[in-house]
Amino acid sequence: MILFVINVKSSHWSLMLGEPKTKVMTYYDSLGRDGTKPFHQLREFLLKRFNSIGWQLQYPENIPQQENSYDCGVFVCEYARCLILHKPMKFSQDHMPHIRERIATELQSGVLLPAESATGNSATDAQVHKVPSQDQPAFTSKKCTKDIWETTELSNVTESSWERLPKFLQLVLPKGYTYMIEHIESLHSRDFIGAQTEPFNAQIRTSVTCRDEAQSWLKSMMDHNQCTYRVTRTYKPTMKRLLFRVDMHCQHQQKALSTKQLALKSSHTTKKGLASELRKKKTNCPSTLIMTVENSTKKLFRKCHNQSKVLHPTFVKLLFDHNHPIHSAHSLSFRSIAQQTKDIFFDLFRSGHSAATAWHTYESKLLLTSLNKTSMQRELADRTINPSRQDVCRLYDT
Repeated sequence: MILFVINVKSSHWSLMLGEPKTKVMTYYDSLGRDGTKPFHQLREFLLKRFNSIGWQLQYPENIPQQENSYDCGVFVCEYARCLILHKPMKFSQDHMPHIRERIATELQSGVLLPAESATGNSATDAQVHKVPSQDQPAFTSKKCTKDIWETTELSNVTESSWERLPKFLQLVLPKGYTYMIEHIESLHSRDFIGAQTEPFNAQIRTSVTCRDEAQSWLKSMMDHNQCTYRVTRTYKPTMKRLLFRVDMHCQHQQKALSTKQLALKSSHTTKKGLASELRKKKTNCPSTLIMTVENSTKKLFRKCHNQSKVLHPTFVKLLFDHNHPIHSAHSLSFRSIAQQTKDIFFDLFRSGHSAATAWHTYESKLLLTSLNKTSMQRELADRTINPSRQDVCRLYDT
């Protein structure tokens, strides 16, 4: 088997498969174009180079076709992958975002992912993982949860340090606290590249005792698992019983638009570019977090709860089930800039740097101080550590 990647007039990619045993060339084109001209060119090349004659041209039947003007290269890569692995070509235009994500992951890691990940699903499954639209539920209601997710009780109420927690909880919860697992359910993992292997819905108590500690815990949690949560709602503390409460949602959750916003959006006719189509933040992610700090010093609280709960007065309800890759470069680019990073740029500005020179100086130091290739790629993609040039310009103007 010989694969020839063909560039057509510097504007389109296609693939030619040559089989020396049968002397047959098969032309794969995601726009369904004629392959006679590249066939004659390749036939002359084989004749001159290898003195090989007798080649014939044929076209495959019912191969996936692109529906836009820029995915031809991704289709060629996927054609070649399926041919080399002897897998059926069960992918379509809808799979392109996941295939792009998989290719980027393979290039960054230097590891070829299993064939099962060719379309974000199994190689024999043609289903597409689609993000819920605004008209569809985000898997947050009890009815929807019961219908779609099979849940399994994992443990009873247990008190433990961070080191004794299950591995999937250690990847999410911050160190330095003790936890009490009241209830935890294992959810079905989603079928796309970069999806969580063990999503869960948990009710946990922790040893946080006041508002400041709660805010510190939230910051540590987001730094630890690299997921950013935004405030949905806050509550006024009663001091008698409630010291602090906040409802939060993943930053990729789609906020419902008002009637005025919907009307404005429908009347907006500006043509979107390729970057705006690919760089989408809102995926209607269902992940949520509710944190409540109760006043454990009151007699009523001590009377109603046992000693373990008195030592763990903070209740955390966490639905950790993201419908987008968590650690991809795309997701990391939406995180908030860390205050420590801002302070470094402010120091550079005070020393006489402009926004452009400060950005180049900072990024150069980042490249030199990275421990290895993997950490360097992660740091360059993470906006908390490496803000974009536009972000640095905004900091310079403040």
